[in-house]
Parts: sequence; C-alpha cells; structure tokens
Amino acid sequence: MQLAADDIRSAHERIGSPAEIVQQRRALYAAVVELGSDNADQPEPTADVLDNPVVRGHLGALLTGRERFAPDALRPLSGMVAPGFGVEVGGYPVRLASAPGAAESLAAVVRRVADELARHGDENAGLTLVTIGDARLAEVYDVLVQGVRLAARVAPALALDLLPHVALFAVADVGAAQRLGSASAREYPGMILIPLPETPLEVAEALVHEGAHQKFFDFGMTRSMLGARTPEAPPFRPSWAPPGAPPWPLEQAFAAWHAYSCLAAFDNALDASGEDTGRHSDSLLRKAAERAGEIGSWLRSHGGYLGADAHLLIAAFAGFPPDEGWVAEDVEADIRAAGDGGLLVRPCGSRTLVVRRDTFDLWWVADEVDVTSR
Repeated sequence: MQLAADDIRSAHERIGSPAEIVQQRRALYAAVVELGSDNADQPEPTADVLDNPVVRGHLGALLTGRERFAPDALRPLSGMVAPGFGVEVGGYPVRLASAPGAAESLAAVVRRVADELARHGDENAGLTLVTIGDARLAEVYDVLVQGVRLAARVAPALALDLLPHVALFAVADVGAAQRLGSASAREYPGMILIPLPETPLEVAEALVHEGAHQKFFDFGMTRSMLGARTPEAPPFRPSWAPPGAPPWPLEQAFAAWHAYSCLAAFDNALDASGEDTGRHSDSLLRKAAERAGEIGSWLRSHGGYLGADAHLLIAAFAGFPPDEGWVAEDVEADIRAAGDGGLLVRPCGSRTLVVRRDTFDLWWVADEVDVTSR
C-alpha cells in the first residue's frame, strides 16, 4: 500500500496529535524529575529544559536505574543554539547546535553515534560538530534551513507532523567515516545528526527519516507500542542486510518500518512536486516502499508481541487487521498490583500518567480509569 503524506499524518493522529504527544512526553520527564530529585523545592523544569536531548538522556538513564539524579544536568536546550541559528518553519522551531560549548555538551551523543559506526567497521572515523568559530557554519545553517523548508513545501502534512518531535539539529564533519548518512541516538531523543550536507534535499530526507524515529521515540514514551511479550519476539532479518549482519529486535524492526513508510510517502510527494533536484547516491527514498512492505508483512505476522497503539498504527498505515492472537494488556490490574509502592498521578490532556514511586514503573491510562495518588 502506497501512502501519501496526508495518510501518514492521519494515521499518526489516530493515536495522538503532535501537540498532545509532546505535552505528555514533557509531563513524563517532569514526573521523573519530581521523583528523582526527592526535593520538594525542586522547581518544575521548563519546556526548554525538558526538550533538551541531553537532559532527556539523563532522565531516561535515571528512569532505568543507570544514573542517579543530577540537578546540574537540567540545562536549557537554548544554551546550545547561538544567536541567529534558529528559525521557525511552519510554526515550529528549527535549531542548529552552534553555540560555544555545544560540542562539549553533545559529546556523549556524538560518541554514541561514533561507537555505532565503529561497530560497523569505521573504527577510525572521527565526528566533529560544526559550531561557532567554524568558517562553514553559516553555509551549513543555510542549507539546513533550505532543506527543512523544502520538506515542508513538498510534503507539508508529513514534514510538519514530524518536525514538532525534533528539538535540535547538529551537523558533523564525519572525517573518514563512510557510513554516516543521518543518525539518531535512541538514548538521546530529540536530536538529528547529519553529515555536512551538499544539498537541501539531503536535509529534507534526513528530516523525514530521523524525524520519523523521533516521533516513534515519543510514541514509545507516551503510548502502548510494545507489549509484555516483546522480549520474546523472534528477530527480523531484512533481505537487504549484508551477510553476517545481526538481525533486528522487534522494536528496531518497527522503527525501521515506520521510517521507511514515511520516506516512501515523501518520495511520492517529491515525484509529484516537480522540485526533485536529484537524490544523492546513498538516498533511501527509492528503496523505501519495498522495504516498508517487507517489514510490514513481517510485523503483521508477529503482531502478538506488539502493544495496542502499535496495532492501531499498523492498521492505519497498511490496512493490516490486528493479529488474531493479540490480547490487550490489563493496565488497570497492573496499577492495582503496584499500589503498595505508592503512586504519582499526573493528569495530562486526555490521559493520565501513573508512576510507581519506588520502581519508576509507569502507565498511561484513559481519564475514565480511577487511580488515586498515595
């Protein structure tokens, strides 16, 4: 099934608008700060802080028990953007990591991407962010903005559905790296890293590809995308993977399917626009529809491992019926069972966030579900 940009947006809207998803994601991170700080005087962080990919990385590590809460880590996103290197496109901010100190602040993110490159053989690849003081910065920023505007012009329904989930762009001189197209780090959601772009179309493709991942990350924080049986799911082996490449776990397969579906819709819009200035040699646009179809067929046959909202998204994107073996999880029973640990309850729009205080187990429930703070 070939989807148009409008179809993608409509499918996403079935499980939440961008504004609703972002609001609820911020509420979740604010709840983590409240629980992690253990300080009644800790102020509620602003959106400028809660949208910072580095802050989100720290709070995610806190949520999973890998780090302890560090108040000094709650730094504003705006501190990484030099004056004149942020603009609005379609009413949403487009920010380039450019300020003095931005490279240092994002060192862990860049290191994570470099480690992934090394895992695929680029052990000597160096990644250096282009920030203030680099003579190329103004030109890089100009191409970045042109690319985002190109995406918004060619496929506004899609681009402006993904852009609210992107907090920050960073551009890297990739040195000897041969494999970096665009990149996102799951551990630091909200940021898109791209190599020095030669054309606006490269940026537009990166926005759609990585923006789809950023939206999926936000869905993962606020919706039922994965099920209790997800860890038991068999891995997926794409037909285009080189020999010896490791298979993909279910979450990676779903994220790839989602991104390829968005890329295929953008490719169709680009063909129809008359603005195609030529896809670069490493572009995935022409391959996207076929790959989305292959992964989608596999997901259909393994739907029993997915959550309720993942089923809705698959049905909306590709017209697949829910897997016959799929059974919705009893969230209310889980919350009742967790009650002895005490609950933090935060109403947020049409849903309510419930977090168990002692373990950080969390649930999103509909407003009609009766939960009380303890």
